Amino acid sequence: MDTTNSEIDLDEILVALCDNQRRKLLSSLITDSPPNDAMNPGIQVENSIIMHHTHLPKLADCGVIDWNRKRNRVTKGPNFEVAEEVLKFLANNEEMVQRIEVEV
Repeated sequence: MDTTNSEIDLDEILVALCDNQRRKLLSSLITDSPPNDAMNPGIQVENSIIMHHTHLPKLADCGVIDWNRKRNRVTKGPNFEVAEEVLKFLANNEEMVQRIEVEV
């Protein structure tokens, strides 16, 4: 489902963030993405099969990232702010999240 340039619903964002590798990538975009660097926008992504065939397409399809396949770089997509808010919520409630992970 391609939801770029549109609102993303809660289910879509939770599916996009359910994998630790995807959460780490998005966290890297928050902390490591250079502001308005025209020469090297975004961040370089790891060159792995699962990243290129599963994680990046999932995040790109829901508009959380823009993925430049030629340069192997990602930037914040039109729905990035929604993912960022969920990541902040998880970080601010780490104790609760850890209890949930133990119970599951």
